[in-house]
Amino acid sequence: MSQPLYPPSSPQPIGQVLDTAFRLFQVSLVKCLPYGLLTMMAGQLASIYSLAAGKPIARFGGGDPLWWVLYAVGVLASLFLWSAMLLRQVGVVTQKPTRLGEELLAALRRMPALVVLAILGTLAVAVGLVLLVIPGLYLTTALIPAWPAVVLERRGPLAAMRYSLQLTLGHWWRMSLVLTVAFVVTAVFYIAVFVLLGMVLPLVGANDVAMFTASSVIVVVALGALGAPFWGAIVLAMGGDLKLRREGLDLEQRLAAAARD
Repeated sequence: MSQPLYPPSSPQPIGQVLDTAFRLFQVSLVKCLPYGLLTMMAGQLASIYSLAAGKPIARFGGGDPLWWVLYAVGVLASLFLWSAMLLRQVGVVTQKPTRLGEELLAALRRMPALVVLAILGTLAVAVGLVLLVIPGLYLTTALIPAWPAVVLERRGPLAAMRYSLQLTLGHWWRMSLVLTVAFVVTAVFYIAVFVLLGMVLPLVGANDVAMFTASSVIVVVALGALGAPFWGAIVLAMGGDLKLRREGLDLEQRLAAAARD
């Protein structure tokens, strides 16, 4: 009998965590791709508006209030759609598929907690970076499991943050290595695509900056559509391994306490 992809049946070494993540991505890609595409389109709302209005894509919207409104709407919509995608991804890999309406309703119900989590997590990381830098870097990684804790386990924002810190305690370097490898793979793929884009556009007569900018936005959306389920798979594989390790430690502590009694 084959071992389940998620949750794993036993703690995994780093290489196996990465292998599990790539397999989760492969299994769930097709069904999660629509969510990935919508997530990235939502995230690019402000840029799409600038292109449609014939404006250059300026940093912080160039002082345009509508740009900021679309940016905020895009962030919230991305958070909502990415959470719905994670629910679908879990359903696919556990062979317990969910319906579109169920995923959207469940994600909508979790939005208040997710927004609070995003605000608290951002503040915690920012304070850590400002004070001593290292605490901020630590929290950037250590709080990642808080997101699936809210989406999949329905924990509150503070409870999810505490749970995430408990999971990562003693395993921060493992998480960092997994995330670093995933980031390098993603970066190399993205760079290769943009190099190819820079080579192809002149061949088809598209040499102006506006055409390259518009093409770049389209490519970013397309790559993000692939990246959303990929990073969802990374979070699931890493979180499943950490949870097993934490539960194993808790069991050892309970057995040791029982032996002392």
